[in-house]
Amino acid sequence: MRQLSFAFLQGSHRTAQGTLKPRENSDHRSIEGVVLRRINPVKNMARFYSLEVGRDLLGRVVLVRRWGRIGSAGKTRLDEHVGEGEAMAALQALQSAKKRKGYQPAV
Repeated sequence: MRQLSFAFLQGSHRTAQGTLKPRENSDHRSIEGVVLRRINPVKNMARFYSLEVGRDLLGRVVLVRRWGRIGSAGKTRLDEHVGEGEAMAALQALQSAKKRKGYQPAV
């Protein structure tokens, strides 16, 4: 049985590696994103937290949050926002909060 890594499950076109930058693709559903990791071997901790601003199938602006143990599918939450600016502000606030807790940009 073949093991799938987290990076493969997320798809290279859907996540950015630790920086915020616009991406253009044919479906225009994914706009910006960031992936953070928190690894502490002493505590047996290997977590990821992914934030992405995009549009759902109905065209609404959503902040997609994914989190869990590295190597697992994790959990997903969609937060609807009025506009892209508001969603980006929420993304920045969550990113800052996670960095204060020890999460670092993925390399």
